[in-house]
Amino acid sequence: MMPMQRLCRFLFPLLAACSVLLMSSSCALFRGGSDPAPELRVRPTGVVLKVDPHQHFVVFESGFRFRPEQQVFAVRDGRRMARLRVHSQSRPPFYVADILEGRPEVDDLIE
Repeated sequence: MMPMQRLCRFLFPLLAACSVLLMSSSCALFRGGSDPAPELRVRPTGVVLKVDPHQHFVVFESGFRFRPEQQVFAVRDGRRMARLRVHSQSRPPFYVADILEGRPEVDDLIE
């Protein structure tokens, strides 16, 4: 047998199998539309009780302990709305945090 015929005999079944796999309904390349973006999985550790936008701080309550200067996020509807830094003058279970960026609101979850 000639080398080219041998190569074709090997490659043809391999290419046929690959094309069947790619065109199957489970392949993401041929699905209609795109997959929705994964939602942020929130691990709530507290809740915002008060927001003072003029002084740029929030008060939140949590059963977890936070270190001074630790950064946390205020989360609403699965989206991070603000980045916060825990203040050293906090008294558990109540914490004071400086607003570094974003716009937190009362009842936002703390992550």
